[in-house]
Amino acid sequence: MKYLGTGWVVTYFIMADSTRYLLIAAVALGSLLYDWTHLAFHFDDVMPKFLRNTYWFQSMQAAHMHHHFRDNSKEFGVTVDLWDRVYGTERAKKLN
Repeated sequence: MKYLGTGWVVTYFIMADSTRYLLIAAVALGSLLYDWTHLAFHFDDVMPKFLRNTYWFQSMQAAHMHHHFRDNSKEFGVTVDLWDRVYGTERAKKLN
């Protein structure tokens, strides 16, 4: 959220007002959702139970907790593991 002011100034010169407002709102909403998800990984009462029971939530929470409490050089993704796969910072999967 701290970059919204800078984003506003930069986009002022290259975008129409309606596009700029939409972009700034999308960035702000995305930031809030990201922070809410991160908080939900740490505290059980933040997100509704039906969302906490999804495969996505449980796998991302497990990766996030692994990052915090086992190996902070891996599993940086909070909501998406794409960049961990790109940069090779994902945890090795166990073979069954």
